[in-house]
Amino acid sequence: MNILEKLKSLSNYNKHFIIAIVFILISFFIFYPSFYTTSDERDYIENSYLIEQGRLVKEDKQCFDGASCGYYNGEGYISKYNLGLSFILLPFVALDWRITFFISIIVFIAGLYIFKRLLQRRSVRSEFIYLYALFPVFVYYSRKAMTEVFTLTLIMLIYYLLFEKYEGKTWLRELIYKYRYVIVGALSGITVLIKYTNVIFIIPLLIYWVIINFKSKVISNTGESIFLGTENSKDRTVRWIKDILKVILGGLPFLIIFLVINYVFYGSPIRSGYFFSKEELLIVPSLIIPQGIKYILILLIIYPGLLFIGFFSKYKHRFLIQALLFISVLAFVGFPGYAFTSGILDFIVGIRFVIPVLGLVLLIYSEALDRLLNLIKYKSLVNMAFGIVVIVLIANMFVMTYIFNGRVKELAVKSAEIYKNIEEGGNYYSKDSEERKLLNEAFKLGKRWLFITN
Repeated sequence: MNILEKLKSLSNYNKHFIIAIVFILISFFIFYPSFYTTSDERDYIENSYLIEQGRLVKEDKQCFDGASCGYYNGEGYISKYNLGLSFILLPFVALDWRITFFISIIVFIAGLYIFKRLLQRRSVRSEFIYLYALFPVFVYYSRKAMTEVFTLTLIMLIYYLLFEKYEGKTWLRELIYKYRYVIVGALSGITVLIKYTNVIFIIPLLIYWVIINFKSKVISNTGESIFLGTENSKDRTVRWIKDILKVILGGLPFLIIFLVINYVFYGSPIRSGYFFSKEELLIVPSLIIPQGIKYILILLIIYPGLLFIGFFSKYKHRFLIQALLFISVLAFVGFPGYAFTSGILDFIVGIRFVIPVLGLVLLIYSEALDRLLNLIKYKSLVNMAFGIVVIVLIANMFVMTYIFNGRVKELAVKSAEIYKNIEEGGNYYSKDSEERKLLNEAFKLGKRWLFITN
């Protein structure tokens, strides 16, 4: 059987999944990022290198707050950014820091696979795979060494393991199903290690699961179990408690690591690096209303009706997903992490903080939109219109990637010039603290120092 015959034999879900991956990888490799664009990425990458070197706390004489070293923690200078992603990227940075961009796109494709599986289980039209694969916000962040895509995929996987029924008879699937709650605990811990604010997504997910698990195992009259057969009420209660303990067991090592890192580097088990930059739990009341309006508008426009079409969904866990979106907007609406002053770019970067739940939001959006489109009599017109939308989204992906590539090339050239013109240990003077991203010890080109001038 040749390749074409194999492709024809695939389900529509797998066909569209493969097609989406092909376009994603073509656009990615044609415009492979030669640099990064944010100080966040700079620190995630450099911290990986510093962990390997065993010197996260810098005691260099030329260090000072907020520039090339980070913030003073009482003993030395340290980055404010959480270390979870840096631990994940460490083996790749050890080889070459540029590999981190490829890891990001692979993690994104893993999330796309989970999305495809969730659509397939509910018989939502397979073409909606492209809504996830080509979502402009995902396109942008899947090419960056940042926490957003990693958290997005982890949230999707945690959701899948908690709420999807067991399928298949392969030894691997049976093993995963048997230990899925321990795995959920571990993944939850990793998610919080990557970014401590991810706790606002993890806690509601787990609380909701505990409640519905209680209803199905303890209150349910059926008492059906895949492994144990019919159980009495006491047995079901014990099994419910065991499930919770498995999640706790899986997450406990990562909770300990989280608390130890905070204590060692930030001075308290419940303190983050953002304490030193005065951003920890920061809320600016004057931003709540204007940023709230902008969040709502972006979520209504970026995909038409994304914010409210999900209310028409019949997806079983739609209220959980809507609650997660509401909680995330509420948590960040007063945080001045983004100025909403970049015009069209606001539609990409402006909703960065809610990316972790947008995969699930797209799930109920797709389910509701599918049913709404099924009400339209002229199916050929619907298919043609959606085909045009997909073509536009593909074109948008290539245009976005091309523009992004131009920006990172500029930064790569500027960084290379600094390393060429300033000898090791030399100083680079700038009026822009954001230029700190141009200097990175992970480049393994020796140290250069950024000094901010008035």
